[in-house]
Amino acid sequence: MEFLVEQTDATNQILTENTGSKKYIIEGVCLQTNILNRNKRKYPKDAVAPEVARYIREDIANNRALGELNHPQTDPRINYERVSHKFESLVESGDDWIGRAVVTKNTPMGSIVAGLMDAGVQMGISTRAVGSTRLMEGYKVVQKDFHLISAGDIVSDPSAPDAYLTNLMEGKEWVWANGVLVERESEIKNSINTLAKRKQLNEEALTRLFKTILKQI
Repeated sequence: MEFLVEQTDATNQILTENTGSKKYIIEGVCLQTNILNRNKRKYPKDAVAPEVARYIREDIANNRALGELNHPQTDPRINYERVSHKFESLVESGDDWIGRAVVTKNTPMGSIVAGLMDAGVQMGISTRAVGSTRLMEGYKVVQKDFHLISAGDIVSDPSAPDAYLTNLMEGKEWVWANGVLVERESEIKNSINTLAKRKQLNEEALTRLFKTILKQI
C-alpha cells in the first residue's frame, strides 16, 4: 500500500458564540474523484465512495474524525498529541466531498491553528490515506483497498504535495491487519514467525506469501 496525501485550499471561519467565545472553523474540498490530480493520481469515485461512507459512519458520527497540524513524519496513524481539529461533517458534492471541521483550540496544535487564523493566515487541507495504486498510461489509479485515515491535515503549502510525500514514506509501507494499521515489514515478519511456529514454513508457504506481497505493490 502507498501512503496517499492530496492537498487543497481551505476556507477559514471564526465564529463568535453567544457566550462570547470564538469557534474556529475550517472548511474545504477534502476529496476529489474522477479527475487526474497534481500528484498524477486518479481516484475513481466507485473506489472511494464506500470508504468515505464508512469514515462518516464510524469516525465522524462517533467523534473520532481527527486531523493534525502538518502530516506526521513517519507514522500515518492519528497521534492525539498532534491533533488540531475535529471533523463535524463530510458532504458529497458531485464528484467531491467537502469537509467541515472545528479547531480544537485548547490543544497545543489547535491553539497554533487558532492563532494563525486570528492573524488571517490562509491554510491548506490535505487528506491522509493508505491504499494501493495501479499504473495506467502515465498516471496511477487508486484501487478499492483505499482507506481514509483523516479527511484532512492542516498544511502550509498545498501547491507542493510531493515535498510532503517524500518525507512521509521513508521507505516504509503500511497495511491493515485485523483492523490495525501496521508496517508491512512487521506484517511479513509476523507471518513468517507464525508459519515457523506451526512448522509450516516450507517452500510452498513462502511462495504464497511472496505472491501476496507482489499483488499489493
